[in-house]
Amino acid sequence: MFRFHPSVQWDRGYPDRQQILSQVRQLWEKYGLDSRTKFETKVEKVYQDEQGRWIINNTANGRFDGIIAAVGTCGDPKMPHVDGIEEYRRPVYHSSQLTG
Repeated sequence: MFRFHPSVQWDRGYPDRQQILSQVRQLWEKYGLDSRTKFETKVEKVYQDEQGRWIINNTANGRFDGIIAAVGTCGDPKMPHVDGIEEYRRPVYHSSQLTG
């Protein structure tokens, strides 16, 4: 999963959401990232200092060795335009609405 951690062995060829979240959560806890993670931070500027440490917005937030951008979804799903879809009589789902 990461260069500093052994490869993750999934239960099947394509892991589901819960498997992925479980692995991420285990790594987050194993490496003590809970004490070094900031959530709900509006990012207006990202840059590096002279030593290559990352600064988010300003130095009051600290200096970081790495950044993970986890923005989530970008709003409501947008369906593509498909000619004739109005006449289609079966349910149509966006991939973000699929459960398994």
